[in-house]
Amino acid sequence: MTFLNPLLLFGLAAAAIPILIHLLNLRRLRTIEFSTLQFLKELQKTKMRRVKIRQWLLLLLRTLLVVALVLAFSRPALKGSLAGTIGTRARTTMVILLDDTPSMSVRTNRGVAFNLAKQSALALLPLFKDDDVAYLVKVSEVRHRKGYTPLTTGESMRKAIEQSVVSQVTVPYGEALRVTAGILSESKNLNHEVYVITDLQATQFALLSVRPDTSGLFARRVRMFLMNIGEEQSNAGVTSTSVISRILSTGKPVQIRADVHNFSRNPLKGLVMSLYLDGTRQVQQLLDIAAFSSRSVELSAVPRSTGNLHGYVQIDDDILDSDNRRYFVVHVPRRIPVLLAGDVEADARLPFLALRTATDSAGTGLFDIQTVLPSQLSIVDVRRYAVVVLCGFQRFSPSTSELLARFVRSGGGLIIFPGIQSDFTSYNTDLFSTLGIPPVSPPQDEGPRSDKFLTFGKIDNAHPLFGGLFERQGSGQPQEPRIESPRVFSSIVPQTGESGHTIIGLTTGGGFLTEYRTGAGHVLLFSVEGGLTGSDFPVKGIFVPLLHRSIMYLAAETDSSETYQTGDNAHIGIRTAQAEHEAYSLHAPSGLDQRTVPRIAPATGIAYFDFTSLADAGIYELRSTRPGGATDNGGKEEILKAFAVNIAPSESDLRQVSPVQLQTFWSSLAIEQDQITTVGGTGTVDTEVLESRFGVELWKHFLILAIACALGEMLVGREPGKATSSSTEE
Repeated sequence: MTFLNPLLLFGLAAAAIPILIHLLNLRRLRTIEFSTLQFLKELQKTKMRRVKIRQWLLLLLRTLLVVALVLAFSRPALKGSLAGTIGTRARTTMVILLDDTPSMSVRTNRGVAFNLAKQSALALLPLFKDDDVAYLVKVSEVRHRKGYTPLTTGESMRKAIEQSVVSQVTVPYGEALRVTAGILSESKNLNHEVYVITDLQATQFALLSVRPDTSGLFARRVRMFLMNIGEEQSNAGVTSTSVISRILSTGKPVQIRADVHNFSRNPLKGLVMSLYLDGTRQVQQLLDIAAFSSRSVELSAVPRSTGNLHGYVQIDDDILDSDNRRYFVVHVPRRIPVLLAGDVEADARLPFLALRTATDSAGTGLFDIQTVLPSQLSIVDVRRYAVVVLCGFQRFSPSTSELLARFVRSGGGLIIFPGIQSDFTSYNTDLFSTLGIPPVSPPQDEGPRSDKFLTFGKIDNAHPLFGGLFERQGSGQPQEPRIESPRVFSSIVPQTGESGHTIIGLTTGGGFLTEYRTGAGHVLLFSVEGGLTGSDFPVKGIFVPLLHRSIMYLAAETDSSETYQTGDNAHIGIRTAQAEHEAYSLHAPSGLDQRTVPRIAPATGIAYFDFTSLADAGIYELRSTRPGGATDNGGKEEILKAFAVNIAPSESDLRQVSPVQLQTFWSSLAIEQDQITTVGGTGTVDTEVLESRFGVELWKHFLILAIACALGEMLVGREPGKATSSSTEE
């Protein structure tokens, strides 16, 4: 027997009240022998025997009355094969776990899988009675939904099922069943039933989705009904896309890598794959993919405009449409704001002239250059710039070092050309220590006229700085780089440490150009000055393109190829100077705009934006609106960031879970096999469920017993009538 309100059983202590009252009413009588009343002893014994029997009977009825009332309110329930013959049907809490993940949009021979799932859910309506409670739990919603409202009528249940649509969000069943267990734990009904309506996609039952603390979530009385409406089918999908090129500009090819997977027992021949960028198809290619294999392909596209360009890779349509297209974003900068700190008449003159020569394919200047003297750097808002170039600084103050360190850690780029007269003790103790860069050794000056000089040594040709810099031969393979090395007479000796990497080395083994990673940003350290005193680097052919590409590399968005999965939360940080009354919104692929307010980090000035449950696949745009523009709301709109959201790659694999995998999954949740019943998809669902449903509540029987005890107590406790007494006296 089970009690649905067990805490009320403490009320059984009240059954002791009638017993205590009975004991308190007992009085010890003193025996006095009186000879003239001796003949009444026998009459007194007979009457007292009747009184005691009446008192004991009253005590029993009153005690039973209290016990029956307490048991009635504690709602006892009985389970067993004979339960239905002695009690009423127990109330039931039904949880319908409806799979609405992308794989449910598959077209089968019987129709769309999700339509079949809704038919199966509607077939459960005859099981729903007036005193039952039902919950409709959609798998895609369990991560972000705060709570569930019970459905108390069949009509509300029907409406909720019919209004359900397929989602693009993937959630493993381990998480969905956790939410289901939480709903059942709050229910006081005896019968707990869970209906899992699914296509049995194996990836949804992965044990990795089950956390260690999920064991024992479900009580032993919970019944699981597994309703399979799917069938294993062949499918192919684009499982990933990424932007390989780091340095992007108009008119220059951008390399895109795409992975296509064949989840089929048969090989694919002549699968058509197309690359689209900014609405225009760039390239088309035929693929042959073996059974249950993947193919990685590099495609090339040429951006014709600047800004955040939307792109996607698409293959031929098949039974699952949602995985045939995968999105990505290519960010081509319009103009890169550069802060050049140095004396343009001396240390920064040649770098300044080199930057002035940079133009895009339309002849527009690529760099927006602002020059300041070293003494003015501390009063400039460096957050407005993508890259800061330091030329010939002699020494750094702690405040300037901290300013530059915050700039780099927040995602900015820093290029350093040391000076001949620089104080390298200040470099090491102030700037480099703050940036987390190992100390450098001062230059060994051989003199510009000396016959001893250094040249380029080992070069990391795979670094993004050199990507696309060298021409390709007819075979498509890059030529061996032909770089005219400068003559280096005086150079510092950097150390790579844990965060450094030598891009261009010198013949002595030291570094000519070294890269360091600090926080979200990068530092490029040249071992020579930007002038002609220590080397002839500025007059060599490599100087201008290397400087241009260094700035473009540092200014590039490091996460331009990063994508989110549908259902993920996005945490985005943007280094921007927020204007007064500036408003922000997230534009979704569906066309809806979500207003948002950033969190500003005071130390770095980064604006952080948090977005929950990105439900749609496609390109999202974070936009800002500033007063004074010409948009519909009277403001100037700017796209600050664009990012891609795609469905989970696991949705492409339509293989069904095996019996062994399924048994292992149930065992991980401590669900016994006798708790699970597999029923037909849309057939005689109600009949099969009724055959396995059991359990009755006995509270009505105990209430009737309490009423009977109360009536019996009234009859037994009534005193004899006066009419009887009068006739006796006569």
